[in-house]
Amino acid sequence: SEYSFGHHDAYLFREFQLGNSYQVDYLLVGKSSDGYNFIFIEFENPYGRISLANEEFGDVIRKGLSQVSDWMLWTEESYSSLSGSFEKETNNQLPKEFYRLDTSRMNYAVVAGRRNDYKEKTNNLRRRLLREKNVRLFHYDNLYDLSEKVVGRPSY
Repeated sequence: SEYSFGHHDAYLFREFQLGNSYQVDYLLVGKSSDGYNFIFIEFENPYGRISLANEEFGDVIRKGLSQVSDWMLWTEESYSSLSGSFEKETNNQLPKEFYRLDTSRMNYAVVAGRRNDYKEKTNNLRRRLLREKNVRLFHYDNLYDLSEKVVGRPSY
């Protein structure tokens, strides 16, 4: 359920612009044995209306998912304009995957809330979101758990 890039290239872009319309909190681009994959990440509030009393997504999660939906549409319609953004950010020649749209390489993530905000139905909706739209929904405790796994491990 985690992203894995092995021991290959990885690029991290903070507050990455999608044209003049949108800004991604983080864009992580990593290489695995099948090439580069792009993860567009939106961070939302760890507190607030994460889920409703009926365990449906609350305002905070819906806001993040709305932004991801906008990014998906933008990348499909305007991906060619990203090449200028990548060149501006890196000042060098990047692999061809950076310049051609391949939606199978596009991944999206929203980070919102804390573990105790996610109940049985919320988790079911989260799994469905991944399966149907290729959007991962994390809570901040997931990030903490994943960080603990990698701290102190070799990164080479």
